[in-house]
Amino acid sequence: MANEFSIENLFFYQVAESFQNSDLDDRKREQWAKQIYLEFIKDGGIQEINISFKTKADIKKCIDDNTVTRDLFNEAKAEIFTLMERDSVPRFVSAMNYRNSIDLHPDGQERLELQTI
Repeated sequence: MANEFSIENLFFYQVAESFQNSDLDDRKREQWAKQIYLEFIKDGGIQEINISFKTKADIKKCIDDNTVTRDLFNEAKAEIFTLMERDSVPRFVSAMNYRNSIDLHPDGQERLELQTI
């Protein structure tokens, strides 16, 4: 179910928020940025998110040039927020509404309850 709702987007957003609000020294911030990049941004990353090529390239350039700031992932966060707002959250709400509308008969068979709005 996690894949159905692109849970990696939520994980990235949370990590990027923590990154932005952290008070790390430059060296630790750069190390953390590289970890985030490898997991979420890099093509084939374990939890690769769907962001624009330009945003990926901008992030990679900052990491490669050691010009990492706390705002490094802001554009990616904005893209992911929009994606979640338009896609993942509505699908999740629809699925939960459907799940909440299913009732089980005593004989164990599912029954769809019609809900009025």
